[in-house]
Amino acid sequence: MAKSCDNKSVGVVIRDGDLITIIKRINYPISFAFVAGHLDGETAENQAKNEAREEANIIILALKELLHKTYKNPCKRDGGHGHEWTVFEATKWEGVLRASSDAKEAFWVKPDDLEKLVNHTLTFLKERGVVLEDSNVDVATKLLAEDAEWLKNPGIEPVWCLMLTEIGIV
Repeated sequence: MAKSCDNKSVGVVIRDGDLITIIKRINYPISFAFVAGHLDGETAENQAKNEAREEANIIILALKELLHKTYKNPCKRDGGHGHEWTVFEATKWEGVLRASSDAKEAFWVKPDDLEKLVNHTLTFLKERGVVLEDSNVDVATKLLAEDAEWLKNPGIEPVWCLMLTEIGIV
């Protein structure tokens, strides 16, 4: 039986100069994403710090909130049909980036490379008749999760495409 979803998630943008951290997810939905996870009873700030340590080996010392919004993105947990997201930027951190237990890989990417991954997702969806919007992020995510071509060459998770646009990173 899958764990129950609390429908509250946190994400973290971690920068080192012009470089930005992304991870390759181990679990559904297979894609590239930012450090993120469910709150599971924690405050958004505490869970942002926990997720950075668990996924990227980064210790966050200070955070700044960038976004607070609900999206219909699904997850593998029972009842995971949407999430109230809080996205932070780590304004002070320490550590050496490496994938930890909850990430397959962790990378530093340039903004241009991040934009290419976002465009890859948007193009991939468009080729399958889906224009990504707030109202259909669940449909887009489920479509990609079942596409063998996507699983071999994923882009950024659809909900992150939306959030990155809203916070002005791409």
